[in-house]
Amino acid sequence: MTTAVADETRIVCSHADRCAGCPRIEDSYDAQLAAKTAHVRHSVARYSALAALAIDDTRPAAAPSAYRIRAKLIVAPGPRIGLFAHGSDHEVVDIPDCRVVTPALARAAAALRTACANPPVRARGALTPYGSAHGALRAVDLREARDGDVIRVLVTLILDASEPVDESAARAAAQHLVALEPSIVSVAVSVHGGRSPQVLGGNLRGVYGSAAVRDSVGDTETWQWATHGSFVQANRAQAGAIARAVRDELAVRLGGLAGRAVLELFSGSGALGLVLGHAGARVTQVESFAPAVERAELAARAQGISGFFARAEDARSAVDQLLDSRVRYDAIVVNPPRRGVATEVRDAIARLAPRACVYVSCDPDTLARDLDDLRRRGLHTDRVVPFDMMPQTDEVESLAFLACGDVATPTVLYEDHEIVAIDVAPHEALASHAGRTGSLLDRARSRPGCADAVAVRPLETGATGIALFAKDPMLVEEYDHALGAPGARAEYVALVRGIVRAKGSVTRAKGISGTTRYRRERVVGGQSLIRVWVTEGAHVQQVRVHLASLGHPVLGDERHGHLPSNRHVLEKHTLDRLFLHRDVVEFEHPRKGKRCVLASELPGGLRGVLERMDSAN
Repeated sequence: MTTAVADETRIVCSHADRCAGCPRIEDSYDAQLAAKTAHVRHSVARYSALAALAIDDTRPAAAPSAYRIRAKLIVAPGPRIGLFAHGSDHEVVDIPDCRVVTPALARAAAALRTACANPPVRARGALTPYGSAHGALRAVDLREARDGDVIRVLVTLILDASEPVDESAARAAAQHLVALEPSIVSVAVSVHGGRSPQVLGGNLRGVYGSAAVRDSVGDTETWQWATHGSFVQANRAQAGAIARAVRDELAVRLGGLAGRAVLELFSGSGALGLVLGHAGARVTQVESFAPAVERAELAARAQGISGFFARAEDARSAVDQLLDSRVRYDAIVVNPPRRGVATEVRDAIARLAPRACVYVSCDPDTLARDLDDLRRRGLHTDRVVPFDMMPQTDEVESLAFLACGDVATPTVLYEDHEIVAIDVAPHEALASHAGRTGSLLDRARSRPGCADAVAVRPLETGATGIALFAKDPMLVEEYDHALGAPGARAEYVALVRGIVRAKGSVTRAKGISGTTRYRRERVVGGQSLIRVWVTEGAHVQQVRVHLASLGHPVLGDERHGHLPSNRHVLEKHTLDRLFLHRDVVEFEHPRKGKRCVLASELPGGLRGVLERMDSAN
């Protein structure tokens, strides 16, 4: 891989004191790179199984300013066109002298600012900022496309649904913008319902120019179609560097790319797959945004890339079908959104058993979480390469390279001739399910002397932590009695919705008896981190049902929980599972006549969730 020379100077911006868009702008560029490397290493360090993972220094961008080829900007009365102010969700800072957008986007934003200041009558609704009388324009999405030396800009106007704008007004707005800035060659409108926190709305439709224009993939020999609303990396040069790195690394690992079957999930506009296809790979791309899929296939055909196929489908349903068809791939490339790869997709990737796998990540926390889970399933990571995709920010893009190996052995917390205690990993089912990679019971029985092991008082469904197995089924009843005897206890750590009382207990809920006591440890991000004791009963859903009956379900609980809260902690704080961990089990050992105390540390993924919630406060 080639390495650009880091610019050690600080970028000076007149908006830095108020605009929240560049939180690292006061730091030297070397300091920014060091902080991003430290971020990736810190995320990975939460997982002991990844301790040997090699993490490169962050690859610097060729230029730490004027690099952004896409910008989503908020529009407010004034007119103000920019981003929200520090510490504010609603105050918009006008940023006419933004230092990170490309010159073409800066000119397009200036044209929009001029148009909003004095919109023509026939286009007034579409160019009047939302919040003004009859104003509908909430935001704008600017995208630069480069074809050789020719630079073009696509503009998407995001209009509020409460102020309907007819087609003629939208077309008039587009024509006015093009007259002000000739590099604008395509304009679309999108309608925002006002409730979603996302900048872009729905009902995207073109009102001027071509729906797609050619756009180079960095300095590679391929190009993609740039379209309104489709994903693109913010930094063209770094996107090209990542594409080359993926291509070159796979070529080494597969002994060349000619004729190799490659599956790409979350493919966006097809940039990575097109580069791999140009190198001779037979590429199948999966992307849920149908317009991007159509354009990727058209781009491949126009460039003479054969064996290229794209399907508009959700990644989970696509991999399920591929597993049923028993198709095999030499390599799988995943480039997921910030929330990472869903558990079911990770499982399917492992079952597809590619010779090589590449994970392109925009979030070190979800990357580390997923790499730890993939390792358990037999896909081992040997290297992570961070790239500075967005200088002046905290964001860092990373490449992780994986290869198939042995399924990880379970972590044993205690073992004697009668029992074995295993630390249950996230997303690990107790028993085997059709089409899933192994189970905790399978892994327990793979140990010497444990072929007939049976779980004693199984963990809550979806929980992690201490699981006890009797090696002889005839001993299950005896150890069940020991775990339920007076003085025995099981403790959990849980994160529950809302703020619970300082302490309390539940004895019965929805037909489940037994006693569940809790004590609030602290409040984090408006939720409660609690310690839970189970002193009676053995129902596998006891803790979840009891806490839900209080109106404070465990976060991540899909069956008894609050789905909007679950979605929030997934999107914002990376929680893709039940936040329930059994960290202490105590009982009198029936044979040894002494107290057996078992302990399990809080998993790295749950520690990461708490850190993110703390930092967001």
